[in-house]
Amino acid sequence: MGINVIAQKNKPLRIEIEAKNNSGNFSVIPLGKNGLVTYFDTGEKTADNDRIWEMRKYDIHFTQQWKKNIIVNNYLGFKSCLADQDNIYLFFAQNTIDPGAGKGYYEIFSINSNTSDIKKITGNLPKRTNIYSFKVKNNMAYLAGLEHSPGYLNVVEALLTIAIIPHVAGQALPV
Repeated sequence: MGINVIAQKNKPLRIEIEAKNNSGNFSVIPLGKNGLVTYFDTGEKTADNDRIWEMRKYDIHFTQQWKKNIIVNNYLGFKSCLADQDNIYLFFAQNTIDPGAGKGYYEIFSINSNTSDIKKITGNLPKRTNIYSFKVKNNMAYLAGLEHSPGYLNVVEALLTIAIIPHVAGQALPV
């Protein structure tokens, strides 16, 4: 039994992005006729020990349109990415099992995919909250999760937590 494989007749469009050994996996956000955006943890740190994430936008011919770095608090883990017609939203939150995690701190980055403007929104949720859902609609971010009591054994011992964060898109703020 044989398998026939047919490659593209023309040379396929492709890009190669240099990455260091300690950088994270690349993620790609397709933007249709507007190209695509890649993002990843570079593995590099700032003087304050925060992590540097890199974002790049390419047009449909894989010509780079812009490149930006975002600085993410070292105690935060990547949780979710959403995109709409004009914006990309990256959500980072603390891992509640991390003893250095503090009090439910989170960061949301809103990146305008056309202009590369970045807006950073930060806040705190109850300390033992695990976020299970992140959505953005009509310039509002919605976080939903469970706030667990100390020594919780099951979901019955948890409270539903919902947070609504206004103005997640729009004019860029200093990052």
